[in-house]
Amino acid sequence: MPAAVCNPYLEQGAPWAMGIETDLDYTGLLGRSWLRHCLSGQTVATPTVTVPTAMGERIDVELTAEQTMAIPAPGKTFSETESYNFLVELYDPLDATRVYRMVNGVARVSPRGRP
Repeated sequence: MPAAVCNPYLEQGAPWAMGIETDLDYTGLLGRSWLRHCLSGQTVATPTVTVPTAMGERIDVELTAEQTMAIPAPGKTFSETESYNFLVELYDPLDATRVYRMVNGVARVSPRGRP
């Protein structure tokens, strides 16, 4: 199954969340997610991924306001965003070969509004 493409826009200091609707059964799998400048680079944020416990439920991905505030966004205005690779995967903790990339894309992060 190919991954969905999602290019989220995040604002420093604001909570962010998305849901992934699915009809598949992911019982027993765990989720992971990250934002990085490049695929092999340092992780700047690790969103929480909540995997459903029953078939047909939504996968939730979220960052708290504190987490988004910690993401570097050196611009001075909302239009001066910083770009990061974004990924959401589900994996089997007992079988390293079972990894399902659910979403990938480029997250744009804008600096916190200045007073």
